[in-house]
Amino acid sequence: MDTVGKGTFYLLLAHGVSLATGYVIHVVLSRYLTPALYGTFGILFSLTANIGVLILSGLPNTVSKYVAEDYSQASAIKNEALKLQAVFSLGVFFLYFSLAEAAGRLFHDAGLARYLRLSATIIPVFALYSIFINLLNGLRQFKMQSVAIIAHQLIRMTAIVAFVAMGFSLGGAIAGLIFSALSGLMIGWALCRVEPSHRPFQATKLLKFAVPSTLFACTNVLFMNIDLLCIKALIVEGAPTGFYMAARVLSQPPSLAGIALAVVLYPSVSRSYASGEILQTRQYIRQSLRYLLLFLTPVTALIGATSENLIRWIYPEEFSQGGKALGILIVGQLLFACFVLLVTVISGTGYPQISMLLALLMLVLSLLLNLRLIPLYQLVGAALATLLATLPGVAMGGIYVYRKFRTLIPLRSLIKILIASGILYILAVKYPASGTTLLVQYAGFFGLYLLLLFLSWEFGAEDFKQLKGLLSAN
Repeated sequence: MDTVGKGTFYLLLAHGVSLATGYVIHVVLSRYLTPALYGTFGILFSLTANIGVLILSGLPNTVSKYVAEDYSQASAIKNEALKLQAVFSLGVFFLYFSLAEAAGRLFHDAGLARYLRLSATIIPVFALYSIFINLLNGLRQFKMQSVAIIAHQLIRMTAIVAFVAMGFSLGGAIAGLIFSALSGLMIGWALCRVEPSHRPFQATKLLKFAVPSTLFACTNVLFMNIDLLCIKALIVEGAPTGFYMAARVLSQPPSLAGIALAVVLYPSVSRSYASGEILQTRQYIRQSLRYLLLFLTPVTALIGATSENLIRWIYPEEFSQGGKALGILIVGQLLFACFVLLVTVISGTGYPQISMLLALLMLVLSLLLNLRLIPLYQLVGAALATLLATLPGVAMGGIYVYRKFRTLIPLRSLIKILIASGILYILAVKYPASGTTLLVQYAGFFGLYLLLLFLSWEFGAEDFKQLKGLLSAN
């Protein structure tokens, strides 16, 4: 687990910076923009970010897989992938641009179309950036990959906040996104240096794997946004979209951590499975799921128990209407992180079509549940829809991985983690905190959580040794 551990450390750091800069962006904009305009920004931000996920998860993931299997082909794979990605991203650009007017009508927002068209320019730039980032991932140069991600995120935060603070409002925020995408592309190109390949690589081989991966990514992107889009479409008033966006932002830690771990796990599982090292693959699966749940379940419990006070502390008072939705949504995000990890194993071992079918099932369920629950329960209904739609995906993904590899997280570990996290939830509800004292409470309760796991022999000397090794090595 050394390579995976160090890679996870670097990419968790990168995604931690991404999460922190995202919070800064949203907190600043919630004060400069009205709730309705902030909700519009939330739609734009989610669409561009998740189209980024779409672009990053199809062909770039395929690049990561094949580079991890044969480093000597890295240059040839990169060249073919850049050509394919340029064509694909231009198609996405024109589709996104042409549907802007229809999206404005659907969401009852006449001004949305021009902002959507402006934001479309991000797509081809980010698409090329994603090839360089995933080439580094396939080479398992996780440190360089994290440097590129962190630089891009810091530039994005600085540009958006600066342009909005100068009075350019929502247009300035979009200009910041465009500027940071261009900067990220230049950084990725500068960091990505590989020796020329002596053999060609067939583009058809990339396409054969990339097509189901891209369809999976499309489905996943829609699933990640369907609740927010349904709120915008079903609730005519603009402010609730902003309130729900605030809940969405604060519920991101589990899913972002899961994605960071999945990014590291993907090339490692691909390489070990392709080499016939099944025992190593099993260890990757078991350890990744255990550490994901060990560290994220207590975070989920604490945010769920203090959701309304957390929103009041971070956002203006009126945004506290999203507090109840946050308490439910954070659980859905933890389940989604587990789902991401499971489908990473499934796709990394050569079956992206199964991942696609699981994601499609979740999307259909989410759409039906949102259409049913939002009119009844408003924001809480959207959060419930996300939670309920994720459950069958996690269950079926877990069953598939277990039947194939005969391993998941050890049952005893899962029980201990859930009991310790449940104790934290009860204590946080019984002894509420607000403002900056929330941070003190979080730190104290997390220390108590680790103590409980230590006393139950779940978190012991070996875990401390691995963490110490990672910290001293990095």
